[in-house]
Amino acid sequence: MRRSRLFLAMPLVSLLAGVQTARAADPPLPPLPPLAAAADTRLAFPSAQVRRWQLGDGADRLQHASLAFVLGSSVGLTTREPAAAAASAITFGVAKELWDLRRGTGFDLGDLAADAIGAGASALATAALQDQK
Repeated sequence: MRRSRLFLAMPLVSLLAGVQTARAADPPLPPLPPLAAAADTRLAFPSAQVRRWQLGDGADRLQHASLAFVLGSSVGLTTREPAAAAASAITFGVAKELWDLRRGTGFDLGDLAADAIGAGASALATAALQDQK
């Protein structure tokens, strides 16, 4: 019991030890030299509008991939068949996109691609379980 408490407390202590508080007496940082400032502008992220156009809704795609992985993995754990894991995840993804089409929000190939990534990951996880036997 003591070791588990110590194990849980160690990350908290290390986090708190690394936190530095800002003091009003600290001098401001000097400005960046011209070359460093130019390098920073080249490495800056594009605007939110450009990122949205490039990536679509990233949170939605992550939800599609993770749900497909969970659904496929649950079928894969039950059947021990990687093909069944991938097929079930893709089926749910296509069904969801058809439902979106019927609701009027549209069929999104990017969401379906995210479903395919999750389905592939669940098939790989199921295959890895088969290899451990």
